[in-house]
Amino acid sequence: VITDAGGQPVPFANVMLQGFKIGTLTDEQGRFVLGRVPVGIASLRVQALGYETRALNVQSSAESIVTVNVALGDATVAKTLEAIVVRAERRIDVKSSSTQQNISAERLRSLPVDNLTQALGSKAGIVEHGQELYFRGGRSGAVKFQVDGVESSRPSLPAVVPTTGGTALPNDEAYDSMFFKNYGVNPFIATDEDRRSTFAVDVDAGSYTLTRRYFELGHLPPTDAVRVEEFVNFFPQGYPQFENEDFRILVDGAPSPFGRDYQLLRVGIKGRAITDLNRKPARLTFVIDVSGSMAREDRLELVKQALHLLVGRLHDDDRVGIVIYGTRGQVLLEPTALEDGRRAILEAIDRLSPEGSTNAEAGITLGYEVARRDFERKAINRIVLCSDGVANVGLTGPKSILERARTEADQGVHLSTIGFGMGNYNDVLMEQLADQGDGNYYYVDDLREARRVFEENLTGTLQTIAKDAKVQVEFDSSRVLRYRLLGFENRDVADRDFRNDKVDAGEIGAGHEVTALYEVKLAPRAQPGPIATVRFRYARPEHEGSGAPLVREISKSFSSAALSKRFEDASANFRLDAAAAEFAELLRGSYWAKEGRYADALAVARGAARELKGEAARELVSLLEKAAKLRGVRKDDEAK
Repeated sequence: VITDAGGQPVPFANVMLQGFKIGTLTDEQGRFVLGRVPVGIASLRVQALGYETRALNVQSSAESIVTVNVALGDATVAKTLEAIVVRAERRIDVKSSSTQQNISAERLRSLPVDNLTQALGSKAGIVEHGQELYFRGGRSGAVKFQVDGVESSRPSLPAVVPTTGGTALPNDEAYDSMFFKNYGVNPFIATDEDRRSTFAVDVDAGSYTLTRRYFELGHLPPTDAVRVEEFVNFFPQGYPQFENEDFRILVDGAPSPFGRDYQLLRVGIKGRAITDLNRKPARLTFVIDVSGSMAREDRLELVKQALHLLVGRLHDDDRVGIVIYGTRGQVLLEPTALEDGRRAILEAIDRLSPEGSTNAEAGITLGYEVARRDFERKAINRIVLCSDGVANVGLTGPKSILERARTEADQGVHLSTIGFGMGNYNDVLMEQLADQGDGNYYYVDDLREARRVFEENLTGTLQTIAKDAKVQVEFDSSRVLRYRLLGFENRDVADRDFRNDKVDAGEIGAGHEVTALYEVKLAPRAQPGPIATVRFRYARPEHEGSGAPLVREISKSFSSAALSKRFEDASANFRLDAAAAEFAELLRGSYWAKEGRYADALAVARGAARELKGEAARELVSLLEKAAKLRGVRKDDEAK
């Protein structure tokens, strides 16, 4: 921790090891962490704007974590600032500027940053926030940049190095090795031909956060990367908490703001909450990709920070094992109890470094072997895979790796996948592994999302409360002409298999909620009455791995009288879901949104966000604004 003479934290101080390319910035509480520190005596140098530079020697060893607290003394007025000359073909007007900064290519490669904006934000007197730079004494819009002789109002993103070789990306794409799969778009179904809609539940959110990453880097996402249900299920729904029953079905509806004369129906499934103190002990096996590709964008460093967060939330009676894989799989840490081995687990995580090819098959197989050896029937047995999903050694395709995940899940060892990275990333493998492994799929793009996933979502839902969970919505053909399920294309289940308990479906963790949206066309002059009956069927997994679980089914009817008369009368959560779904439909080029406009979805999102006042709602508004701007730029380019 870095503090001043009064003991107050010093944020954004530069902390460096002299003679090594190892450094970081302190956070707002003055805290910092340095990993991969060489064993022995090293010189630690601390610099902060307005303070004298401090240097001190630190003795480090391989057996322990070294804690360093540095007091910088009283603040001083800096007499001069280091001047670094920027050489460019065109000159920058510096009449009103006091500082010029230069970052060499060699220095840029050594910085723990994702893009040039973050690199400049690491300099003293410059703060990076939300992809904007704020200079001491000025505003973001009052700064000019010059990159490779070209002047602009903001720094450009660094060029992506093609993984396929060469100097340009194929097909004019932003990234060259991103793997997605198109599952199509659900059509409208005539109720008199098929009145039942059946699907397996899904509580993933990887598609939303991966798409968000594209926008943060200044690009529209590929259409195949967008899955509507994962956009909707990213947002908290405001469903009530309860502990006295397994599940509740919640249904509401209102006129659709995007389809004239259509109703929007929201079907929610909410699971009972289990307090953190009352959950079962966990047997976790971290399977971590340490191949060379995990060095890009400091992916592995983000993995390490995320795992630190997760370990910090685990109980003393939990156990953790660590398997790593590059060219081959290796057990880095045998299953260790948190009570006595918390430090050993954290030290093993800190030793991770990228190297070799990517043999995902070997790593996942070895992870299951470790999990099976540590298996305990009355505990939570789960593998947590952290990877970019790209395999180039051994069996590399999803089908060749998924069979083991399905078999182990049936025997009580579940698999959750956490994706990292851009440029080369396999969304297909990560999403399907979680599906077959009866777990959840998340994508982590920054430390904020890592905290949401590892501290809130993953630890809160480790305990599965429903297996093979399926939803069937039966519409009344006398009152509903046609309907369309928004999303869940890759979770479709045949209507006849709703009560076939041998058919695999989805899983739900404690406190989790699943939301599905339907567009519904009501019959004109229909008599008031029930328009849909929602059925939810699931198996209780109390005895998973040792026999057939108890199967239960609950249902709820929804009447036309319960529909809100106006869309504006619906809850703010309902309206935000509508905006998120329309956003996804527009991004994936859905036929049913061909007349839609980002401006319309943006207006709905803004209205809902004003009421909800949450960070997630505000972020959706920001993404819609970026999408509208990027779509406008693309149309201008196409017109030219």
